[in-house]
Order: sequence, then structure tokens, then C-alpha cells
Amino acid sequence: MKSTLSTKITGISLVSLLFLTMSAFAATNGGDVKSSSTGAPRLPVYEVLDAGTKSLLNGDFDDARDQYYAAYLQYPDSKEAIFYSVLVDIVAISADPSIISLMNDRLGVVNYRGITDLTAPAALLKNYRSGNTFIAYPKLSVPQWFESTQVYQEYLDNGEETEDSWFALFFANFIDKNDFNFNHFIDDILNGALGDSFEDIYNRIKKLDFTDRVQIDPRIIAALNAITDVDIEQDTYGRIELEVVAISLRLLKASLEWYASYNWDSDLSFLKTDWYDLLDVDHLLDTLTAAQLPFKNDFLTDRHNGMMSKSKADYRKALDDSIVLYDYIFAGLNSSSYPFLPESTPDSVDPLFIRYILTSVADAIETGGTVWFPPDITGLENEIGFDFGKLFTSGFFALNQLIAQDGSNRRPRFVDQYLDPVIPSEDKRAGFELNISHLKELAPGLWDSIKNEPASFDFVDDLDGKLFLEFTPEVAQKLYWLYY
Repeated sequence: MKSTLSTKITGISLVSLLFLTMSAFAATNGGDVKSSSTGAPRLPVYEVLDAGTKSLLNGDFDDARDQYYAAYLQYPDSKEAIFYSVLVDIVAISADPSIISLMNDRLGVVNYRGITDLTAPAALLKNYRSGNTFIAYPKLSVPQWFESTQVYQEYLDNGEETEDSWFALFFANFIDKNDFNFNHFIDDILNGALGDSFEDIYNRIKKLDFTDRVQIDPRIIAALNAITDVDIEQDTYGRIELEVVAISLRLLKASLEWYASYNWDSDLSFLKTDWYDLLDVDHLLDTLTAAQLPFKNDFLTDRHNGMMSKSKADYRKALDDSIVLYDYIFAGLNSSSYPFLPESTPDSVDPLFIRYILTSVADAIETGGTVWFPPDITGLENEIGFDFGKLFTSGFFALNQLIAQDGSNRRPRFVDQYLDPVIPSEDKRAGFELNISHLKELAPGLWDSIKNEPASFDFVDDLDGKLFLEFTPEVAQKLYWLYY
């Protein structure tokens, strides 16, 4: 495809984009060769890049990466050298120790080593039955405690693993391998794969123009098409595709920073059981200890580590980059023609309105303001606001901000339907007091729109901006004695 932007970007997942980037690890003839100011004569840029391509095709990713980066250091203004060095560094993120630890040690992916060679994607995947077809997912281990459970056996199809069993295994591995210290693995990713090396990649991308396109060596395309189900036809890539990947990674980094501002460490070992047993709340409470309870274990408290301000800055940067890219793609926004608009875009999509939303959200993040969404967007009867100042307030979603706490005793306050303190018993209504007014500040108008919907919130009473979350007498009594 020779069109400047018939690139099939819309709807492509980040994983697919990373696979596609492997197709760009090739030398091309030409290159912006700059004269050397000092020292011995240099090889032309395409020869340095070709050495990297040969290493890549031979399976030596580390040498290929060194060669591409050497080309960039010698020719820092060459679009080819910038492009290839960025691409290998993006793929190298997949083999960062923090990502390998995440995949193997935290998610149970079998023998994950990154996608730094052309055979890795195929070796990593396994076919799981989905109806009459098969879908490829990363192969997951089966925790010993989960293998014989009723819920897992029912997801199998005559002993054969299915798409449903894959999702069950995903959650089982998460529970199995994340009993404690969940904070640590988020911090490792932010300091490793999405740390200084990512920022260096980001800065190199900014040296390219949106009009820069790089011809792809057909040897690499043929190699990838031979081992993956992705039919790679496009023969030129440039800053546009790199920006899509960079923005996606920036949003991922901002999201992880937001989560890292809260404490997620918690003992999940009580979930290592047949999940049908969890439907028996009485049985579940009998297996819990006080140390596993929220409030007692400081779950979802503010870590006071400065990550919230970093998250805010990175979200704003990702949105600013999106707006710049959007303006280039939808050139001529004030005209009736959009030369780069994908043919599959619905007629109802208004590029000007989408840009308005992007800029409104970016400005609200910067100023701590509220963005209002009309009913035809929300599907509700009222206009709904979203306060980005509250979203990025450190500790806003801390558990003690959402559930009324009993002084400083690290336990929730038990109340009756009138929100008066109560000791649960067989003949008394008892539950927690939820601070709904706190959430009303986050999304003004939302509560008024949904509280009268049929079957909505039938388990609570709305009392002047607070909610009474009621438990059965048996559950309320067991929870009370666990906490008190």
C-alpha cells in the first residue's frame, strides 16, 4: 500500500503494533548521510543498518540493537537511523527484566522471554478452543490448587482447554502469584521498562517529521508473514506509527503511576480455593483472618509517594501528543473532506467533536476542572460531569474516604439504617456507611441520573449523600467480630 496513511492503525492492539514493528528492522538504500566533522571516514548509514538487519535475521537481537543504535549515534539526523533504533528499543521493552518477571512470575505465562526474535511470538502462543474455532493466547501455567477445582473442569471441553478456561487460568495465576507485594511489581515496571529508557525512545521519536516515511525491507516482511497470522502488506512506516505506540505506552505509564499512588498489597491466599466456595459468604468469612481484612492491612491507602502528580503530567502529555497527531491525520478539519480518515469510520463520527473532547480533557487535567458530557453521549437523562481535579487528588479513592471509619482504629464503623452506631445482632439491621457525597463530587449529576433507574441500588438507602450498605445479620455479626 502506497497511500500515506492507509495504515490500518484504528483498532490495532498494542501487542499487534509491537509485532508489526518487527517488520521495520531492515536496511534501506539511501539515508541522510552527514559529513563527519572529525575522525576517520564513516560507513554509509545504510551499511551500518544492514549489519543490524543481518544480525536480526540470524536471531542475534542484542547485536542488531547495538548496530541500529550505533547508526543513530553516527547519523543522529537520519530518519532511517532514528526509526530503526527506536523500533528495536520498543521491542526490547518486551524483554526488560521487569516485564519478564511480570509475565513469568506474576501472570504465569509459560517460558516468556520477550519478543526479541522472529520466532518468539509463535513459540509464546497456544491455541484455545472458542466454539468451532481456535484463538491464540499466551500459554499459561495451571496452578496446582486450581487444576482439580470444579470451576476449572467445567470450563474445559472434554479435557481440552478453551477460551473460557484461559481467562479462568489468568485470574487463578494472578491470585496464585500475587499473595503479597503487588506494589513492588508496579514500581519495577515504572522504574524499568517505562523508566529512563522509555523517555529516551520518546525523545528520539520527536526528532522525526510526520511526513517521514521509511521503506521496509521485504525480507523482514516475508519472515514475519511466515510465522504470524498478521498479514503485513504495508511497506512504509514512519513517525505516525511510532507516535501511536508511544502514546499507548505513555497512557500505560500514566495509569500505572496512578495505581502506584495507592497501596495494593493484600493477602489473597484465601482465594486459593474452588471459586464456587466463595459464593458461600459464611464459609468465606470463616476462612479469613483479621490481617486479611481491608483497613487492617492498609489496603487502598495513599502511599504519599508523589506518583499521582507524575500520573497527571503523563496523562496530559499523552493527550497533547494525541491532539498533535490527530490534527495531522485529520488535516483540513474545517473542510468537508478528510484525506486520511479510514474508510471504515462511521458517518456519525464528528472529528471536530472528538478533538473538542480531547482538548477539554487535557485542559481539565491541567487546571483541575470538570468536563461535562451531554445526554446523547452518556445515554442518561441528565448532563454528566467528570471532575479531573478530584481524580488526580492524592488519596481521593482511599478506602477510608469511601467507607466511614471508626476513629483511628483501622476498622469500619458499623451502623444501622439511620447511620447510628450499632453492634450487629439477629434482630438489628447493620452495615457500613458509604460516603456517596465523595463520589458525587467526582461525577456531578451521575447519582441523580442512575439512582432512580429500575433495579439500581436496591441494596442501599440514600441518606443525605451517604449510603447504608446492609449485610445479612449473620454476615454483619461475623464481620463485626473479625474487626472488633
